[in-house]
Amino acid sequence: MSIENISLIIKISSYFVMIIICILFFILLYKLIKKIDISKYRIDKEIDKKYKNDGKISSMKMNMSKMGIMYRVQDYDLNPSWYILVRIMVGVLIGVILYLLTNKMIIIAIGIFAGYIIVPIYFKKKNKDDNEDMMMDLYNTYANFKIQMGAGIYIIDSLEAAHKTANNKRYKEALGELILNFADKTIPMEEAINIFKNRFDNRQIDKLCALLENCIQYGNSEEYARDIMIEIQSLITANTLKTENDIENKAGLIKFAFFATIIFLVAYSLYIEFADISLF
Repeated sequence: MSIENISLIIKISSYFVMIIICILFFILLYKLIKKIDISKYRIDKEIDKKYKNDGKISSMKMNMSKMGIMYRVQDYDLNPSWYILVRIMVGVLIGVILYLLTNKMIIIAIGIFAGYIIVPIYFKKKNKDDNEDMMMDLYNTYANFKIQMGAGIYIIDSLEAAHKTANNKRYKEALGELILNFADKTIPMEEAINIFKNRFDNRQIDKLCALLENCIQYGNSEEYARDIMIEIQSLITANTLKTENDIENKAGLIKFAFFATIIFLVAYSLYIEFADISLF
């Protein structure tokens, strides 16, 4: 038997062994998941119990709602245990990956800590992006209010018109929830507005909720809507200028990187060409 055939057999055998190991690993993982489900339920219960005993469960749930965590998970009754466990799991995952790359135990602790703080940073960044993305939708909502209040149209009709034209998914979903809660006679309008307000961590949403409350209590708030429209318009303009500056900066950086690469390649080619030539 030739060396090539032996190496081929060894290669096929190694692939076969790897497949068997993977199958056994997934069988073991499946059995572990069943046990973990029971343990996870107990851990969830203990974490939520601690937050409840400390009187922090309501504020934690509100924070998860405001940061858009509940929206992204599509569970508006999410408990703090989910968020805490996700942070821990991400931390452990990063810690294990860093350990496999460096083979140093101390890196695991650093990775766990890094992963634990990365999760809230991620959600804060996504919340900031949402707030910027929904600015035009907010402006259109105020524009609808201004026009339709002047025509004496009811507040729910104004919200439905704004809902139809909204582009930001998070804002559209929360606006739809607000409309349904307004239509539900068992939910007070003030409570419906408060639920909507707590879906966001956004100063402009707070002002919109103040406008809605004002409309419910006193009726027409056309002038207030116009004032906020002007403020939002200035914010949209500022964001547009910022985006244009960012694009220009990125374009400049790409040009610099391109020319720097060319210069490096030319310099390297010259070095290779004249490396063997002694100048002295």
